[in-house]
Amino acid sequence: MSSANITALTNYAGGQQPADLVYIARSPFAPTDDRKSTLNDLFAEISKNTTDGAVSFAGFTEPALSAAGKGTIYFDDTQNIFRASENGGAYKALITAPGGSNKQVQYNSGGSFGGATGFEYQASTPNVLIVAQGNAITPLQLKQSSTSQTANLFEITDPTGTAVVFAVDANGTPSTPQLDTGPLTGARFGVGCSASPTGATFGDLSGATADQSCAFGDQAEAIHDSSIVIGYQSNSAGANTFAAGSRNAPVNTVFFGYGGDDVIGSPAALSFEGNRSNLNNTAGGNTIVRSGATRGTGATNSADNCAAVILGTYPSKDTGASLSPFVQRYLARGHRYNLTGGADNSLFEIALATLEGAAGRVCITLYATDGTDVQSVTYQLTFAAVNKGGTYTSDIDQIAISTAVSAGTLTATFNFLNGTNKVTFRVNPTSSLATTVFYAQLQLENNSEQPITLL
Repeated sequence: MSSANITALTNYAGGQQPADLVYIARSPFAPTDDRKSTLNDLFAEISKNTTDGAVSFAGFTEPALSAAGKGTIYFDDTQNIFRASENGGAYKALITAPGGSNKQVQYNSGGSFGGATGFEYQASTPNVLIVAQGNAITPLQLKQSSTSQTANLFEITDPTGTAVVFAVDANGTPSTPQLDTGPLTGARFGVGCSASPTGATFGDLSGATADQSCAFGDQAEAIHDSSIVIGYQSNSAGANTFAAGSRNAPVNTVFFGYGGDDVIGSPAALSFEGNRSNLNNTAGGNTIVRSGATRGTGATNSADNCAAVILGTYPSKDTGASLSPFVQRYLARGHRYNLTGGADNSLFEIALATLEGAAGRVCITLYATDGTDVQSVTYQLTFAAVNKGGTYTSDIDQIAISTAVSAGTLTATFNFLNGTNKVTFRVNPTSSLATTVFYAQLQLENNSEQPITLL
């Protein structure tokens, strides 16, 4: 084909098609050397047309914007960057360096890459770090899609991504779905636990099922409104109550304070105080100490469960690393002593080693009835006892006596029975009635360092 004829051809004017053929003259330009190619084949992999596989663009000033539905690219020789116009839009940098500092997550900053200050990602620990950018700024917010949100707002799963070990539900309530297999919808942490919508429970099989209730401990149950219970199998007995303890503690005892042996520094004080009034000329609240409630007749002669109120101290006479024994200083026995008339009835015993002494006061009330008449007498007594090498000396003195009988007489004598490093306080009552009910009630003050045991 003669090159002189090219100018005589019709101009395509942008109407070329991918299947159009082009003539390729190939060295040494013999008749059998020339080739043909389609436009599609020629430009589909444009780097085939360059010796180094690179496509170069000469630098230009900004050209006209691209037409609608098209795009243009040029190399800006002023900024020395590639720029592109899309769909008639303004030219923008085609390749942009990351914004911000190392590790910062990228975000759209007004159409350009920006680095999120306080939001970092890295391959080492921590993978993701979010830092609040001010004291009044919330670093992370999870928002419901609508008020009808049902899926959890936040989840932590096991490595498989199938088992949720911690979640914040659609209402913002935290829970442990792997553990909280019990009913209801409050905050639950533990196997088989349950909580009301306003409750919170911590511990296997625990429950805070009442309004505004909290339970802490295995099988702890806060079942009354505004109640708080702490301890294994502890539970509330009514609304607006606080219960702390454990059914595994000795005789349902509740311990407060430090429980170890290596106490350093001054001992901490523990005080109980009734509510203070915020109103002028108004009395403060009562401070009430109660024994456990009895069901039915109770254990009427059980020293371990006698519904007693006991206050005591630890004497400081001992030296060395061992703890001093607990000494009951005030005892009020709740359950009655059933009495046998005309016989010695043991009420309590005092530990009394050699060269030790004990003393205190006793208030004893005797009650007798035969079903027709009734008798009551109260004795106030002081006592003292010492032990010198197994030889005991003791004394009991009557301070006062008050008697009320509908008929007959009711009297008593008191004595100590000497034992081995102990003495036992006894009462011998006599009623003129053929008693069907005969018992004693006891209050005791111990003004010594000797342990006393109710019998």
